[in-house]
Amino acid sequence: MSSAMRKTTKTPVVRRLAFAAVALGSCLALAGPAGSAGAAPADPVPTVFFGDSYTANYGIAPFNQDGDRTLCFQAKENYPTVATRRLADKGILLKVQSDVSCGGALIHHFWQEQQLPLTGHRLPPAGRQVP
Repeated sequence: MSSAMRKTTKTPVVRRLAFAAVALGSCLALAGPAGSAGAAPADPVPTVFFGDSYTANYGIAPFNQDGDRTLCFQAKENYPTVATRRLADKGILLKVQSDVSCGGALIHHFWQEQQLPLTGHRLPPAGRQVP
């Protein structure tokens, strides 16, 4: 009876080890080509940034002074700029088609115009500014 017990206790262990070996081998085989040194860089990813004061980094000087968006107080080191640079350092290139982040922007400002506080200046809907 002891030999029968040995077979039942060893069989599941052998199966588990075989399964683990196959799984590990599959993972290594799949990971091999992805980490090759001669991989070609991917094409730049078309990107559009839309957001509120957090995206624009409202209140952080110096700010962009680009046309009618000057009063958005969009920082030169805003989220889109920093994210694009950090991703480029990792080999992920973004083709920024538009950055329409603006202090005080809300979701509906993608479809409706935004009135900037204190000035009465109005921005066209952000969705119309996206190519």
